[in-house]
Amino acid sequence: MSRAFVVFGSASLLVLSACATSPDAAGTTTPTPSAPAAPSASTLPVATATPTAVPTPDPAAFTAVDPAEFYLTDIPAAWGGWDYEDVNFVSPSGNLGCAILNHGVDTWGCKIEVQNWEFPRSSPDDFCYDTQVRCGNGIEAEGTDLPHPYQHGDPGFPATLAMTDNSGGWVRVLQYGEMVTFNGVTCFSEESGVTCANATSGHGFVISRDENTIF
Repeated sequence: MSRAFVVFGSASLLVLSACATSPDAAGTTTPTPSAPAAPSASTLPVATATPTAVPTPDPAAFTAVDPAEFYLTDIPAAWGGWDYEDVNFVSPSGNLGCAILNHGVDTWGCKIEVQNWEFPRSSPDDFCYDTQVRCGNGIEAEGTDLPHPYQHGDPGFPATLAMTDNSGGWVRVLQYGEMVTFNGVTCFSEESGVTCANATSGHGFVISRDENTIF
């Protein structure tokens, strides 16, 4: 599930030149020199878009938590059971449910319950364009791929259920100021949101009630 959306701008160059005539002292006319011709578009340098780097938080400012603390060993049967050694966690607010999985496809991401934004969907290039199922209530990635909007039907994980019912504390909270690293992915918890990044590719995302950034 990997898409990048880059918009390149182009400029149109309009060159106007005119030749006018004006009488000289002898009554004859001489051409008024034309303005120097502008360089043709083919000789102009081509501008390229440079993506803005999104720095990941400084690990030194966080407390690293053993990923084993996030394994689910006593998940309620009503949740379908889960006996994989994967990382699942919820944010302190309970608005985000995140996971880093290592069985099957190496999926990692976060689903969000309440958000003040949405992903674009008006252009055919948009990931959520013309989708027939709910799309965009989270961010997800596979392995080293670029993350993309979470789409209903994508691989799920128990932490998404805990967003609305974690009364038994089945899924551990990644407290503000904590980070967890598992399967090459590190997630940081801050009051401003959760940041997750893959160490190999450098791809990742920031997600919160008010922000969604994919890098």
